[in-house]
Amino acid sequence: MQQRIVPLLNDLENTKNKILGEEELIAELKELLQEAGESADDLADYIEKIEIHGQDPVVDSTIKLGSASTIALLGKAVTASKIYYLRTGKKQSLSVDLRGTLRRLAPGVERRWEALENNPPGLIDPSIPEFFKFYKTKDGRYILPLNIYPKIKSKFLNLLNCGDRSELIQKALEDWTAADLEKKSEELEFVCPMIRTLDEFKKENVYEYLSALSVIEIEKIGESKPEPFVCGENVKNALEGIKAVGLGHVIAGAGTGRALALHGAECLNIWNPNEVEHDGVYYSANVGVRSTMLNLATESGLKKMKELVKQSDILYSNRKFNMLSKFGLTAEDCAKIRPGIVHCNITAHGQDGPWKNRMGFDQVAGSVCGMMTFEGDGQKPQMPCIGIVNDYIVSWLAAMGCMIALMRRAEDGGSYKVHVSLTRAALWVLSLGIFDKDFINQKVNSCEKHTHREPEMFEAETVCGHYRGVTDQVHMSELPERYNPVLVPRGLCKPEFLKK
Repeated sequence: MQQRIVPLLNDLENTKNKILGEEELIAELKELLQEAGESADDLADYIEKIEIHGQDPVVDSTIKLGSASTIALLGKAVTASKIYYLRTGKKQSLSVDLRGTLRRLAPGVERRWEALENNPPGLIDPSIPEFFKFYKTKDGRYILPLNIYPKIKSKFLNLLNCGDRSELIQKALEDWTAADLEKKSEELEFVCPMIRTLDEFKKENVYEYLSALSVIEIEKIGESKPEPFVCGENVKNALEGIKAVGLGHVIAGAGTGRALALHGAECLNIWNPNEVEHDGVYYSANVGVRSTMLNLATESGLKKMKELVKQSDILYSNRKFNMLSKFGLTAEDCAKIRPGIVHCNITAHGQDGPWKNRMGFDQVAGSVCGMMTFEGDGQKPQMPCIGIVNDYIVSWLAAMGCMIALMRRAEDGGSYKVHVSLTRAALWVLSLGIFDKDFINQKVNSCEKHTHREPEMFEAETVCGHYRGVTDQVHMSELPERYNPVLVPRGLCKPEFLKK
């Protein structure tokens, strides 16, 4: 089935420089809800009003990242509002300032907004910035070797037989074409996308596969009895009483836990004892989430994991399908363990498409689908000025999908599979339209509507120290933003849910 995205992407040149005001952004919000299978006709039943302040462009980017962030944040907030209304009968108003949402999408890039004891969390490896650079191969193409974790970094450098300084990497790439290296990365399981234009990506068979998908896929995969929400005036948050176990890492997966926790779910994320994470990633994406360690390769660790699944309403993950299959934790497996589960998985390029075995992060999605060439100068690709394409956007879409599935379970019963792809989400962002650089130069900071703003912040005392972070930038009249806990060290907690 061809989705609405195809004609939108085909018409980008004709819609270039179109500004999305409040009316257009709300229309896109309704389209997003409908694409996820959720009617937008009853919005007035549970939402008093929606206010949006500011307009793209607010930064030097050809991509409408503020608009996309605003729509995704509102999609999550609207879905939470509907659940809260179903549980309490209370309607609410929403407001968001687009000019602050970019710093929620990329809160760590400027190293100003997130801090522990006034120190911005950092990276585990000082060489990591070298892997956020574009490198030219012998055929004149560009690649992005985004190998930012030790295991995949070693695989990449061992193949090239070089050190981790940029000049050594560039020298070694004189022996490789971009396409050969990209193919090798799939075989050896490291990250190395070839940079493409959007037109080039449209010729790939993976584009046909992805463009036929909804940006949020929700599928009923098993039968079970309905599980109505507990209702009443004592309900304090939309997802109060909901338990979510996570296998999330980096931002998109772990950030799904943060998104669910904000709306009241008890989230417990599982880490492997031998796994590493950058402090700057962990202390952002895992806000609101309890953390524990289990070795799933051991009988006792896997048994405990499946006990947690049995107690959960949601399992969220951004792990490879092969890993989930190995441990019996696919959506179908979990539906047998816990009928009524909502299983949410995030992938780079889709669950079962032609690129299903390719690894990828946020910027990989932007690299393969044309974003980096739109941002570039016509000769060399370039990162968006905020350094991020859609990581947290995917988290918000995934959480939205989980909440829609919970509403279906409450009414019809069943187990559900939710899936969001980084690259499909990047195509959705592009479908909102692009700007050319002259237009950006004219608009950014030209008036209050197009001026980048400091984000709204929050501070809290945590077991990790005094934490400063960025709020979701969405004001919900009946549900003030709160996390409990705000932050814990990785692996601190026992592998169990809290006893209520």
